[in-house]
Amino acid sequence: MERTDRARRMQRPAVAGLSVPLTSFVGRTGELAELRTLLGSSRLLTLVGPGGVGKTRLARALTEAVVDAGAGLVAFFDLAPLAEPQAVAVTVARALGHPNYHAGENDTEIVALIGDRPVLLVLDNCEHLIEACANLVATLLPACPGLTVLATSRELLDVGGEVPWRVPPLSMPELGPCTAASTAAAESVQLFLERCGRVRPGFTLSDADAAAVAEICRRLGGLPLALELAAARMRVLSPRQIADALGDQLALLTGGGRGGAARQRTMRASLDWSYALLTEPEQVL
Repeated sequence: MERTDRARRMQRPAVAGLSVPLTSFVGRTGELAELRTLLGSSRLLTLVGPGGVGKTRLARALTEAVVDAGAGLVAFFDLAPLAEPQAVAVTVARALGHPNYHAGENDTEIVALIGDRPVLLVLDNCEHLIEACANLVATLLPACPGLTVLATSRELLDVGGEVPWRVPPLSMPELGPCTAASTAAAESVQLFLERCGRVRPGFTLSDADAAAVAEICRRLGGLPLALELAAARMRVLSPRQIADALGDQLALLTGGGRGGAARQRTMRASLDWSYALLTEPEQVL
């Protein structure tokens, strides 16, 4: 199956700004079907939720599904590395074919680039540049009838016509006696096991480990980032040892790879990213 998925990705038309993921996308079949319907009937769809819930991976999977279905121009923008609000419009304009666009220029230049063509713009990680994203979208949507925007953010853009969709955690195992078969039916367990297999090849879920794995997934609330960080600990710990250590999650969940975004290498970094976006009174609270 993974070889087939890799071949399909190689045949897919290139999407500006969308890199090939290094890990597989797990679960969320129902969510993807619902989002494809919403994206077909909305011009601004925002995937909203806390850090680590999987907004980016879901947006990527949705973008790939749209491309596979033969959509028009599709461009994916990861805004997390950008620090200045004006960089949003500059990044979008240059990717759409205006290499000399500079900060402060009129957004009508971007309107002209899009025109009435069918275009999907994916704005990923909008929260730290929320005003700039909202202003750009509010300018482009009324002027470009073929434009659709898919955004991900920890808060809504609050633009007219926005359709919010809160990204849920992955499904978790039911309470009660656990077997390997019943536990593995939950999406959170499937993700945990898939990532475990990357750091401990050959690991399979046994009835003996099922209760500990179910406890890990439930205590981490089905949060994908936390599950991936916990799975990274399988290099040196057993499922029971991981479950027992979850009393101090911020100390345990630090196993993100060096190549990933800094805010996704530890749960503390993910929380810090959210904390920095708050006003001072909100931080005090």
